[in-house]
Amino acid sequence: LGNGVHVSAPVSLVDIMPTVLSLLGIQAPDGLDGVDLTKPPPADRSIYVETFQAFADHGWASLLGVRSASTKYIYGPESELYDLSNDPFEQRDVVGDRPDLAAAMHERLQALFGDDLELASTAKSTHTLSSADLAKLQSLGYMAGSTSDATPVGDRPHPRDMMPLLALADRALLVEQSEGLDACITALEKVCEKHPTFATAFKYIGDKYVLRGDLEAAEDAYTRCVEIRPNDLQPIMALAALAMAQRRLDEAIDLYREVLTRDPGHFAALNDLGRALRRRGEFSDAAEVLTMALSVSPSDESLPDLIAETYASLGRGGEAIELFRKYLEKTPDLPVIRNALAGMILSPPMLDYAGAIALLEEGLELAPDRLELANNLAFILAACPDPEHHRPLKAAVLMELACQKTAFQEPHYMNTLGMVYAAMFRFDEAIAMAERARDVALASERADYAQLVPTIGLAIQQYRTAKESGLNAAAVFDPSRKAPDVDENAGDANPPNVGVTADTE
Repeated sequence: LGNGVHVSAPVSLVDIMPTVLSLLGIQAPDGLDGVDLTKPPPADRSIYVETFQAFADHGWASLLGVRSASTKYIYGPESELYDLSNDPFEQRDVVGDRPDLAAAMHERLQALFGDDLELASTAKSTHTLSSADLAKLQSLGYMAGSTSDATPVGDRPHPRDMMPLLALADRALLVEQSEGLDACITALEKVCEKHPTFATAFKYIGDKYVLRGDLEAAEDAYTRCVEIRPNDLQPIMALAALAMAQRRLDEAIDLYREVLTRDPGHFAALNDLGRALRRRGEFSDAAEVLTMALSVSPSDESLPDLIAETYASLGRGGEAIELFRKYLEKTPDLPVIRNALAGMILSPPMLDYAGAIALLEEGLELAPDRLELANNLAFILAACPDPEHHRPLKAAVLMELACQKTAFQEPHYMNTLGMVYAAMFRFDEAIAMAERARDVALASERADYAQLVPTIGLAIQQYRTAKESGLNAAAVFDPSRKAPDVDENAGDANPPNVGVTADTE
């Protein structure tokens, strides 16, 4: 391949990886679905096509398809067959004219998915994303829906027939950009009035009511959505979030449990139910539910610390320590669990500085770009009262590098660097760095940065007092606590189509 060279044969997105690797001179791993397009692809190749979005977002039929050369077959509410050489825009379905070819293409599709195409059309993902990853995908317009609907493919609407209605609702959404939120809501209200069984429109308007602060109207819209599509789990989650926001804990807990009855591995429901149970004071049940959530998504950024706090509040910290150790034995590259475990063994009565340092150093070797590991390690090295492990110079190197990598725009890291300077009796530098961290935090709209400002202010006072009175630098530390946590997701927007999230702990 060279600049401007085109491949005339049908190709697939899965071909990108092996082709790029080939161009880079890298051997592609075995077992890839795609082919290297620097070489002529097989002439009789079967290429898979699909869309599950209509099913996930709206409860319509998902579509599976296969293409070979110029022939395309689609499995859905009705079988479809197109001759793309004569009909590139798929205007004429020839399935009735070519039944033998349709049957052969159906077998090709079964070769890809198995004999039960009905099951393949409703298959759920085998990989569970963390709440942070889901929020990022949703902010890009992906992962909008969640359904437990087992309605047969043939009984669901064909997306082709429903697209004009979806376009009508989408145009109403666009009104917000040009005329504002109220005009958008008015436009959506007209769609809902004209099409009272179109669940997606009620979902859209529920989100907009939340943005306007009209929670009662939002609740009515989500409730109507559930009435139309009782197997759609997302509006049930939205109702639970509304209940949480209004301190109706019993109602929220019941709704989360309803979701879990239908989908026991629903991460968001497990995560939010655990937090709701904590708020109701049921810490033992919360510990069980949050542990289940961790088993679904062990890489989640917020769960391990919450689990540690929950078990510790029950006097069962040892159980959490054992739980985290088992996860790290199986999957060593879990930085958030590693941080939480280090925090637990560093707390009284263990005060295991050596163990915490070893955990974090090993974590940095496995994931050198996870700067929160460096942040906590530096704090321990600087604050540790044991001379054997007190290494403020090493801590300074770690944090200066972390601050450089984040262009001195991460106040958590800058605050820790200030603490490290204080541990080295470099109080002027400690004060200057802390003041710089406070300025960055004040200039940001992130909630976790705002919460850090009073902590930084207190640290500045302590550094000044230590400098003026000649106190030992260790007086500014509480060696048994870990460095302030860094919430990497605090700046993320709420996921779309949910509107309200459960309150944080």
